[in-house]
Amino acid sequence: MPDTTTDDLAGYVGARICHDVINPLGAIGNGLELLMLTLGTQSPELDLLEASVKNAQARVKFLRIAFGAAVDPAPVGAAESRAVLAAYCDGMRHKVAWQIDEDLPRSEQRRAFLMLLCVFSALPLGGEILIDSDGAALTVSAKAPRISASAEAWDPLLEGQFPPETSAATVHFALLALEIGRENATGRRAHLDTTASSLRFTL
Repeated sequence: MPDTTTDDLAGYVGARICHDVINPLGAIGNGLELLMLTLGTQSPELDLLEASVKNAQARVKFLRIAFGAAVDPAPVGAAESRAVLAAYCDGMRHKVAWQIDEDLPRSEQRRAFLMLLCVFSALPLGGEILIDSDGAALTVSAKAPRISASAEAWDPLLEGQFPPETSAATVHFALLALEIGRENATGRRAHLDTTASSLRFTL
């Protein structure tokens, strides 16, 4: 048998689903553009369809990085990262700024996006989020009206352990816990600092 772990397989499944979904979404978008050109007019219904297709495409691109296998050797550029995040967060209460100017290996990009999803879970009212790196560690910091980083979810995560009840709603915690567990063995630790209105998550 090849040296493939269960989480590797989960990443391949995620990448395959995203790959197979993004193509028909692109076709729908192209068809919608042709329809709008043919009709020669805009309407609330067409605007809603266009916004929905763009939102779906943005979510698939983001989730393909966050949940897909990080085996592609090509790094991810800062411009692409900002574009994916801007599209994914469009219309959300979370405002995200990508402050990393250098290209990142796909594995680090995946880690940053998983960290971001975990931080989203701690900002029920939305907030302003910054993602940065000093070359050795990734940092996701946030300011928000309310911080809700429950010990039940975060304490196991920081030790590289699964949440008590892993589900579709907490799968990003489980995937990031696998990453943290690997890094703990090399001495790279995860840290979380919170106040009533701020959060700093470093890995």
